[in-house]
Amino acid sequence: LWRLGLERDAHSEFEVLRQERWQEPWALAQLAYELHDRGLYDVAIRSARQVLDLAGVSDSTQGPRLLQRLRFPTPFLGLVQTAGAEFNQHPFALYSKMRIESFFWKYAFSSAEARGLNQIIPTTADQIVQALGIEDFTLDDLYRPSQSIRMGAYYLQFVATQVQPDTAVVMAGYYAGPGNAQRWLDLADGDPDLFVEVIRLPDAKGYVTTTFNFFEMYNRLYGR
Repeated sequence: LWRLGLERDAHSEFEVLRQERWQEPWALAQLAYELHDRGLYDVAIRSARQVLDLAGVSDSTQGPRLLQRLRFPTPFLGLVQTAGAEFNQHPFALYSKMRIESFFWKYAFSSAEARGLNQIIPTTADQIVQALGIEDFTLDDLYRPSQSIRMGAYYLQFVATQVQPDTAVVMAGYYAGPGNAQRWLDLADGDPDLFVEVIRLPDAKGYVTTTFNFFEMYNRLYGR
């Protein structure tokens, strides 16, 4: 199916295979490596995580470096670096956001009609398209990594212009709106270390904490 270009169908079949092998660490490790190479990063991430679970690794930041790199991959590197440079966003921030949004499954689709790697909803897509002057845009274009990554990087830059350009603050602004992020930053007296502690919305606090932890993992695995 994959070789025939039926990516969605192949994805479903590989996810079934992962669930059938969920108690077999060696099979899951092999599956994670293979699917990572095929570009099915979300199934590879879940497979690698299950290997660590079966090995009794309770701290998700620990475990073999190779497995951790499967859990925190760097797909579409050229696109991410280009978009990051264009919109002044750290590549690790872009990767952290895509990981929490879609697990790097380019055909991800939500009940809110969010699409693609960055799970951009139609109304936000319209705003970004107008700002960037993108022509002949359709919502299916959000499934194209070249489009989704650039639009996601732009929107993070837009949020950063409304609040302090700190990773945690920008992620809060993205999730809960720049106004909420600024109010929480004011409560923290501008202290980025205190900022997360004063976030009032549990879902937003979880989102910010998770993306920040992802950023730290990317820095640990790939930073120089």
